[in-house]
Amino acid sequence: MDQQTRELSRALLAANEHIPRVATELLTGTLPPSRQHEFAELLIELGELLHVHADDKQA
Repeated sequence: MDQQTRELSRALLAANEHIPRVATELLTGTLPPSRQHEFAELLIELGELLHVHADDKQA
């Protein structure tokens, strides 16, 4: 496994730790819009990194 894959995997696992709390707070209406935006940005960035990783593997 290369360094890029290790780093992406670590980032995905770290984000995964936050998902249960984010989901619960969304359901209970306690997740402020600012935190929703922050988490959305994190997910977007992770998605972009995953696209780059996939593109690199195809090359």
